[in-house]
Amino acid sequence: MPVDLLYPTPIFVDKTTDENIFVEIQNAVDSETYSYNDYWGKTHELSESGDIIKKYECHHLQTWLEKSLKEYYTVLNRSLLKFNDDFAIESWIAKFNPDDYAHIHSHGHADISGVFYHQTNDIDGHLWFENPAVQSEQSLSYTQEVIKYAPQKGKLIMFPGYMKHGVLRNQTQDTRISLSFNIYFPKKTA
Repeated sequence: MPVDLLYPTPIFVDKTTDENIFVEIQNAVDSETYSYNDYWGKTHELSESGDIIKKYECHHLQTWLEKSLKEYYTVLNRSLLKFNDDFAIESWIAKFNPDDYAHIHSHGHADISGVFYHQTNDIDGHLWFENPAVQSEQSLSYTQEVIKYAPQKGKLIMFPGYMKHGVLRNQTQDTRISLSFNIYFPKKTA
């Protein structure tokens, strides 16, 4: 094909059925306290802890996440950069009760961000992304609707931290529970 795709945005999607992961996360869900962020208003509840994976020793989740991260990193074609196991993860639980949503935002300070769906009915709020090429909105040829990903129990989605995204309003009577995270690779020093 005579077209080069410059700067495409790779989104990693995988799924697990490993019950050990769900047991680890459920332990954290049951042990945490949650609140709405006063600054955002009543959008969705967040866990008080910002380091769920470490605090609750989610070893099965961490092992699978690291395997997935290495696979994603390889796809990113970072052949000049060696994958470094010395990365930091911050993680938290998000509860989307009926009528909750997440406004558009990014995790621009993170190298990679992601979400793992722990409890969902598959229609309780799709994750959506805006086109990261902000200038494309000036052209009818390249303007694109938002891209949506349906939640599914056991689904993992990873994406660049700079991607603007949100979660559609939960229009069901069920509560969706997900574990979100940011990954930081060590920065080069002179």
